[in-house]
Amino acid sequence: MFVLCFCCKVDGREKRQLSGGATVQMNAFQQGKLVSQTFKYFFVLICTHSMRISVEKEEARCRELVANYTQTADSCLPNFDGSICWESCPVGTSMQLECPFEFCTHCHLQDRFVERRCSENGTWESANYENCVFIFTHNGSCIEKICHGCPDPFRDSFRVITLWLSVISAILMIASLATFIKLKSLQCRRLTIHKHLVAAYIIRFIIFIIWIVLQRDQVFNGCTGLDPKKIDWLCKLILATIMYSTLSSVLWMFLEGAYLVSRFTVFAMRSIEGHFLIYIAVGWGLPVLFVLGWVLALELQPVVPRCWLPYTGNSMMWLLIGPMSVALGLNFLFLLVIVVVLVQKLWASNTAESRKIWKTIKATLLLVPLLGLTNLLLFYEPNSENKVAYHAYMLSSAILQHSQGIFVGIFYCFGNAEVQTALRRRIERCRLYQPLVLKNRSFSVAQANTASHRRTDQITEEMTIVDNKTLYE
Repeated sequence: MFVLCFCCKVDGREKRQLSGGATVQMNAFQQGKLVSQTFKYFFVLICTHSMRISVEKEEARCRELVANYTQTADSCLPNFDGSICWESCPVGTSMQLECPFEFCTHCHLQDRFVERRCSENGTWESANYENCVFIFTHNGSCIEKICHGCPDPFRDSFRVITLWLSVISAILMIASLATFIKLKSLQCRRLTIHKHLVAAYIIRFIIFIIWIVLQRDQVFNGCTGLDPKKIDWLCKLILATIMYSTLSSVLWMFLEGAYLVSRFTVFAMRSIEGHFLIYIAVGWGLPVLFVLGWVLALELQPVVPRCWLPYTGNSMMWLLIGPMSVALGLNFLFLLVIVVVLVQKLWASNTAESRKIWKTIKATLLLVPLLGLTNLLLFYEPNSENKVAYHAYMLSSAILQHSQGIFVGIFYCFGNAEVQTALRRRIERCRLYQPLVLKNRSFSVAQANTASHRRTDQITEEMTIVDNKTLYE
C-alpha cells in the first residue's frame, strides 16, 4: 500500500494531508524540503496505480467487516480511512498498525506505526500519520526503491546484461557438459572435476535466469496486484538455491586449484586422489551445510522480512561470504604457486625468453576465470549514495559474474586443443562410419534379395516336382 500525499494551505501554514484526512504541521524548512522531494519523486509515484489496487482491496475488506459486524455500544465500527482498514476497537482505546510503507525494507525506521484512537462515544478519531510522513521526508533513497516497477534506465540495462550473459553462459555450459560426457577418450580426474564445476554453473545460471524473469514480471516486487506473502516461500527457495549453486561453484573452483597444485607439486591431495567422494563432499555437501545454517539464522530472527530482503546488508551473509572468501583466497595462493613452478620449468628449458614470458602470462590468464579470482575484485562494494561508483560496481559485477560460464566454456572446452582434436577425430570417424554403414546396408539388402530369389526358385522347383508326381500317379 502507499499513501498519496498532497499539500494544501490552511490558515497560512502548510499542512501535510494524507488520504485518510490526517494532517501534520511542518516548519518552513520541512515545507521546502517536502516540496522539492515531492517533485523529485513524482515520477516514482506513477507506480501508485498498482499500489492503489492494494488500497482498494483494503477498502473491500473493510466493507466486508462492516457487513458482518454486530453493532455494540462499547466499540467502534470497522472503518476505512482512505489508506488502512481499521478493525473494530473497544471505546477509549487506541490501535496501532504498520505504516503503509511497511514494504520498504531499505528504510531505517525508528517507529513504523500509525496510531488511531476509538473515542468514548464510539467514533474514530483522525489517525496520526506523523511517523509515516517522517519516513517519506527523511528516507529519499528508500522512496526511490519502493516501486521496483518504475522505469529506470540503469536497472533495466543491468537486468538485460545479466539476463543475456546468464543465457549465453547456460547454453555454453550445457554444450560443454555434453561434450565432456561424450568424449570418452579424454576422461580423467581433472575432466571429472571440470564436469562437476560446469554442472554447478548450469544450476547457478538457470536459477539466475528464473530469478531475473520473475523480478522483471514483478512477481516479487511491491508494484503488483499479487500478494507477495503467498509466494514468499517460492522467493526464499529460489534465493536459497542461488546461494547454494554460487557457493558450490566457488568450492569446485577451489577443488580445481587444489588439484592443479597437486599436479605441479608434492601435495597432500595426491594421497586422496583415488577417493573422489571427498571431492563430492566438499563441492556439493559443504554448501548444503552453510546455506542451511544461513537460512536457519535468517528464519530465527525476531522479525523475518519478506524474502529475507535486504539480505545483502545482513551480518548473516558472512555464513556464505566467509567460506567463499577462504576458497578464493586459497585459490589465489594456488595460482601464485603454479606460476612460480611454471616459471621455474620454463626457464629451465631452452625456449626463447620472450616465448617463456608469453607462456607464463597466457597460463596465468587462463587460470584466473577457472579459479574464480575475478570475484576478488568485487569484495569491496561502494556506497550506493555515490551513484557513479555504485553503478560502475554493479555493472562490473554483472559482467564478471555472469560471463564466467562463457570464459570457462571457451577456454577449457571449445577453445582447448585436446578437446578440438578429440572432436575432429570423432567427426572424421562419423564421416568414415556413415559410408560403411550405407555400404553394409546395401550389401545386406543385395544378399537378402539374392537369398530370396534362390529360395523362390527352390520353392518353385519343389512345387513342380510335386505337381509332376501328382500328375503321373
